[in-house]
Amino acid sequence: MKKIVLKSSLVAFLLLVFSVEVYAQQSEIEKRYLITMTTEIENVKSLAQKAESTADKGERLQFDYAALQRDLDEMQRAIEQHVKAPSRSPRKIDSLTTHYTRPLLNGTLTEHRNE
Repeated sequence: MKKIVLKSSLVAFLLLVFSVEVYAQQSEIEKRYLITMTTEIENVKSLAQKAESTADKGERLQFDYAALQRDLDEMQRAIEQHVKAPSRSPRKIDSLTTHYTRPLLNGTLTEHRNE
C-alpha cells in the first residue's frame, strides 16, 4: 500500500513539473510572438511614413496618418508593457481611432475624434 501511495505521489509530482515546464515554454513562445508583433508594428509605422511622404496633399479626402501613428504607438506600448510585466487584470489603453480619413475643407484638414 505504501508503494502505491509513493508511486502515485511521484507520478503527481512529475505531472506537476511537466505541466509547469510546458506552461513556461508556452509563455516563452507567446512572448516571442508578441515581440515579433512589436517589430511588425515598427515596420508598419515605417511604411505609413513613406506613404504619407508620397500622399497628394491636394486630395479632398486625406488619410489621417497622425491618428494611425497614435494608434500604432498605443498598440505597441500595450504589447511591450505586457511583455515586460504580464498581468492577469486588464490594463486600460487609450481609445483607438475608427476613421482614418479627414476631409480637406477650404485648404485645411479638419479634425475628427471618436465619440
